[in-house]
Amino acid sequence: IWRIPGNNPSDQLLLGKSVARPCLPANGRSATVRDNPGGIRLPAQASLRHGSRDVTYIGSVPQQLVPLLPLETRLLEALCDAASRACHNIAISAAPSPCRHVRASFLRWLLLQAIPAIRPPITEFLLQRATIVERFDLCGSRLSFHAIFRHCEFEAPIDLREARVRSFEIIAGSVPAIWADRLTVRGSLLVCPAAPERGHRAL
Repeated sequence: IWRIPGNNPSDQLLLGKSVARPCLPANGRSATVRDNPGGIRLPAQASLRHGSRDVTYIGSVPQQLVPLLPLETRLLEALCDAASRACHNIAISAAPSPCRHVRASFLRWLLLQAIPAIRPPITEFLLQRATIVERFDLCGSRLSFHAIFRHCEFEAPIDLREARVRSFEIIAGSVPAIWADRLTVRGSLLVCPAAPERGHRAL
């Protein structure tokens, strides 16, 4: 379950594919939380009750990313579903425009903070037919799972300088540039061709 920050105590909580009002901890007391450098708030043993179900509170979406775009909400829902089913992969295909946009800043938070917080760990992330706006900054980052982007359009460069990734694939997509100085790949780095689109470089 993820908290979507709001302007009052009735902040929304995102649980799988449903949005509900705040849940009370099962023990009736406020959950103890701690902050980490990534902006995500993680509880120490926070068991919450949603209706008749006990759920696990995972964290809080950073305030600067709110409100979420439709595709960003779908990605977060998919992550919740993967956690609830102990699934090791996430796969989302974007709906037709304009619902196919996702901000690079949200994607960075998702890949570097939200996904690593899930147990059991996610081993593969697949995003299809999305348009990523803003520069995708993964400079100096660490990705321990396969990241796959298929038929995606990046409107700004991807920064992979000094990053360490397990596997990174861009298949049949477009991007202005990829900066990859001192990139370390433990598995595979795959770029596959696509027809040039809007002046972007085909990969």
